[in-house]
This record gives sequence, structure tokens and C-alpha cells, in this order.
Amino acid sequence: MIRLPRARRATLATAGILLCGLTVVGCSNSNPQPGETSPSSANTSSASSSAQPSSSSSGTPTSSATASETPSSNVQSTVNALIPGFPKTLLPLLPGATVKLSAVDKSTTPATASLVGSTTSSSSAIVDFYTKAFKAQGFTALPGGNVGAVVSKDFVRQNGQESVNLSISSEGGSSTFTLGASVAVASLK
Repeated sequence: MIRLPRARRATLATAGILLCGLTVVGCSNSNPQPGETSPSSANTSSASSSAQPSSSSSGTPTSSATASETPSSNVQSTVNALIPGFPKTLLPLLPGATVKLSAVDKSTTPATASLVGSTTSSSSAIVDFYTKAFKAQGFTALPGGNVGAVVSKDFVRQNGQESVNLSISSEGGSSTFTLGASVAVASLK
């Protein structure tokens, strides 16, 4: 079994949430039958969003979402906005980027926060921005880490007790980046 750092697991979970919330109609946590275990009660970071269909002025169905809390955890998430109380100092939004998803869970030790955004900036410009932002907060970049065509960069501080993962995928002049942080609750600023 491959063991990923908690921040990388949070990043992957957030990317899955984004895909679930934005591309799959009807994607939701199922209600378990007595004796069954809910998928969200697994030992992973997860969140859900409440998407309700609406119509745009063109009559085309669209999706809007609001902040929600998963019943079996304290993960708060929202689509297309920063959740109220999101730690903008810890995980700043790249200038010019658009928020696709944000999530925070202060009930776990360590606490987790995730941000998914899109931009027309290059992968190297995104890595440069976040390397500077995290270095200014006392994080150290770890060497290597790309996974195939996905750029991946890990940052640690507090003797490895706190970590942030940055993952970037680019296609057709657009980049989607995902940040996943696993830090002390006091660091969620």
C-alpha cells in the first residue's frame, strides 16, 4: 500500500469532490442501510456540496452550490467561492485565479484545508507564486514529486508536522491547481 502525506490525500479528496460536485449529476453520499458503513465515515478527508439546479438567462440548466457540512464529519465546503472563514493567509488565492472549490475541517488533528482554482497562468508561474507564499510562512519545499503530466510539489514545516501539497494539471491554455493543507488548527489563518 502506498502511503501519501496527509496533505496529498486531502488534495486528492478535494479533487474528487470537485469532480463529483461539478461534473456528475446526482453525485451524492448514499444513505447506508442499517449495519452498513457510510462512505464518508471512512478514515479519509471528505466533503460534500449541496448543488441545486437552476436556469440561467439562456434557459440552460446551471448548478449553484452553498456551503455544507457532511453529517459524519465537520468538513465545510463550497463550490465557486471561498468558504466563510477560509484560511486565506495559509492558502492564498493566486492573483487572477478563479475559485472552483474550498473546504476546511478544523475538527481533526491536524486540521485540513483545501482549495481548487483555475487560471490561465503557466504551471511554472503557479509553482513560483506558491513557493514564495509558503516559504514566507516558514514552509520548506521538498524535492521532486511530479506524477506523470501533473505537477506536484510538497511543502513542510514544524519538523514535518504541517504540510501543504500543490498539484497542477494544464490543458489547452488553462491550468487547474489544487492545494491541500494539513496543519495545526492555530495555523488556519
